[in-house]
Amino acid sequence: KMEEDRFLLTLNEGLKKVEDILTQAQNQGKTEIGGEEAFMLYDTYGFPLDLTEDVAEEKGFTVNKDGFNRMMEEQRQRAREAGKGENAFARDIVIAELLNDIKPSDFSGYEKLKDTSALQAIIQDGKLHKSVTNKEVLLVTASTPFYAESGGQVADSGIITGKSGKMQVTDVQKLSYWIIHRGILEGSFKVGEKLQLEVNQEQRTATARNHTATHLLHRALRQVLGEHAQQKGSLVEPSRLRFDFSHLAALDEAQLIAIENIVNQAIWSMYQVNTTVTDITQAREMGAIALFGEKYGDEVRVVQVQDFSQELCGGTHVKNTGQIGLFKITSEGSIGSGLRRIEALTSSYALAYLNQAETELKSIAAALKTSPGDLSHKVESLSRSLKEKDKEIEHLKGRLSRAASGNLLEKAYQINEVQVLIEMVEGVDANSLRQNGEMLRDKLGTSVVMLASVIEDKVALVCFVSKDLTAKGFHAGKIVGAAAKAAGGGGGGRPDMAQAGARDASKIEEALAAARQMIEKSFS
Repeated sequence: KMEEDRFLLTLNEGLKKVEDILTQAQNQGKTEIGGEEAFMLYDTYGFPLDLTEDVAEEKGFTVNKDGFNRMMEEQRQRAREAGKGENAFARDIVIAELLNDIKPSDFSGYEKLKDTSALQAIIQDGKLHKSVTNKEVLLVTASTPFYAESGGQVADSGIITGKSGKMQVTDVQKLSYWIIHRGILEGSFKVGEKLQLEVNQEQRTATARNHTATHLLHRALRQVLGEHAQQKGSLVEPSRLRFDFSHLAALDEAQLIAIENIVNQAIWSMYQVNTTVTDITQAREMGAIALFGEKYGDEVRVVQVQDFSQELCGGTHVKNTGQIGLFKITSEGSIGSGLRRIEALTSSYALAYLNQAETELKSIAAALKTSPGDLSHKVESLSRSLKEKDKEIEHLKGRLSRAASGNLLEKAYQINEVQVLIEMVEGVDANSLRQNGEMLRDKLGTSVVMLASVIEDKVALVCFVSKDLTAKGFHAGKIVGAAAKAAGGGGGGRPDMAQAGARDASKIEEALAAARQMIEKSFS
C-alpha cells in the first residue's frame, strides 16, 4: 500500500511539473517540449514518454522525441559503465527501462519470511526473457519477503523455488518501485509461474538483532555524550554492526563501559519493539528521530523500543530487545574530523568474542603461573622486576664500557702531539657508543676519537674532537660524514661531536679507513 501511494504521489508530482513546463514554454512562444525536459520528467519523476506526449498533445504541444532518445542513450551508456562495478544493477537505468511496464513489487517481509508470488520479470544479460535455464539472473516477483539492501542493512539471503528450478538468492536490491533478486538459477523459471520465496531465517534474525541494537546504541550515545551525538552512518550485518556518529573526542574507557551497560540494560529489560506507519508530522510529534540525510515521504515507519527509543526506520527488527541477548563493543575510533565509529557484536557473536578473550586470558595467566583474577597484580610485579633488572643491566653495561674504554686507550696513537683513536667496538648500543667516545676524548685530552659498531645489522658511527682542535680546523661532522659515505650512509654534526649511520655493515673497515684519511688530511 505504501509503495502504491508513493507511486501515485510521484505521478502527481510529474503531472504538476509537466504543467509548469508547458506554461513556461507557452510564455516563451514555444510549441514543443524539449528532449532534455522530457527526459528529466522520465528520469526524475518516472513519467513515461507516451504520457508526456498525451498531456502535451492536449495542450497543442509536441515533444522532441529525438532529443529524448539521445538523452536516453547517453544515460544507458553511463549505466553500462557503472554496471561494471559490484552491485551496480541497483542503479542501472537500463534495468529500470526494461521494468517500465512491470507493476511495483510489494514487500511482505515485515510480516513473514515465506511467500508465494508470481514471477513478473526475468532479466539476463541486460534483456528481458520469458524463460531462462541455468543462468545467473535477476528476478522480479509481484511480492517478496526478501529485504533489499537499504539504510545500512544488508540484503536478505535465501532460496526461491519453482516447479522446475530453484535459485539461491545472493543479493537483493531495490530499484525505484521494484525489488530485484540476484542469484544463479538451477533448472528453469518462466514468467507468470508461481514461485516460493523463503528467507534465510537465521541470517534475518541475526541481522534484526544488530539493527535493533544500533537503535539502542544511538540512544545510549546521546545519554552518555549528549544530544549532539547523532548517527552519521551504519552497517548492519548478521555477524556485526558498525555505527558512525558525530563527536569531537575519543571515548574513554569509562564512557564505553557506560554505553555498553545502558545498551545491555535495555536488552535485559526485555522492552517490546513496535512499528507504526504514520505521516511525517505525526511521527515528529511522537518524538521519533529522523536520521542523517534521509528523505522521507508523507508516510513513514516508526520503530519504537518501548519508552527507550523512537526512530524512523524501514529496516527489520526483533520483537523484543531480550532477543538480542548481549551487546559488546569491540572497537571505537576516528573516521574523520568530528566523526567517530563504534563496532560491536551481539548475541552468540558477542559471546564467542568474550569466550575467545577469556581463553586468551587463561593462556596468558598460565604462562605467567598465576590465575586470571591475579593477572593484573602479576603483570605489575613483573613490570617492577623488569625495571629493576634494566637498571642493573645498565649499571653492568657502564662498568663493562669503562673497562672496554680502558683497553681502547692503549690503542690510541699520536700525530703531532694529538692523540688519535680509530677503533671498532663490539657489543654496545648506540647510547654506550656515544658515552665511550666522550669518555675516551676526555681521558686522552687533545684528541680525535672515531668509533664504529654494528648495531642491529647497521653501522653506527661517532666522532669526538677536543675543543682545542676544533679551533684548528678539525671537524667531527666532516670526519664522520666521510666514514658514513664509505659504508653507504650519511650523517654529520657539530665540529666537536657528530654521529652517523650506514646500511652496509660489511664495509665498516672501509668506513674507518675513510675516517683515518680525513683525520690525517686535517693535519695538513
